[in-house]
Amino acid sequence: SMLGGYRGVTEDELAINIGMGSAKLVCGDLGSSTTMRFSFVGKLSLFVCAIERAARRGGVPMLTEVGLFKQVRHTREVRVHLQPILFNDAVHVLYEVVYQAENGPIEVKEWMYQLEDLGTEKWDVFNSIAEAVLTGAEADLSKLGDVDNVENGAELRELVKSGCPEPLVVSY
Repeated sequence: SMLGGYRGVTEDELAINIGMGSAKLVCGDLGSSTTMRFSFVGKLSLFVCAIERAARRGGVPMLTEVGLFKQVRHTREVRVHLQPILFNDAVHVLYEVVYQAENGPIEVKEWMYQLEDLGTEKWDVFNSIAEAVLTGAEADLSKLGDVDNVENGAELRELVKSGCPEPLVVSY
């Protein structure tokens, strides 16, 4: 996994935006015999920077891609970020890491028991409908009534009504 971050400081506040991703890459001291620097080489290193820029532009503290979303969704509240990005000629749906799960960290045990303890994910309906709209798949809109108890339900209803927004072009 890899993190990319940005800190912006103004008189009144400190803003930190984080982009996260998970993939195989090469890391280590790279350079010449006189100038070595620990760095990363691979598609992920650029993609994480693009995700961080999308987080900064969207005013979102933490965004991740689908690979890491699948790893953290059972221990953190993670919802679809309603602004996809265009990176390397592909549209990517990103996920906002909202908060730690309401009951605190999930106890580490076998995955099936961990899922059982968690119960129904707070953002499951929101995420499935938003992913369908953003990727052009068929959304099960019969579940749309279930989003009224989610704090961003109105935002999702607007997305369904208006369709997928133009992807944010993020380059590095």
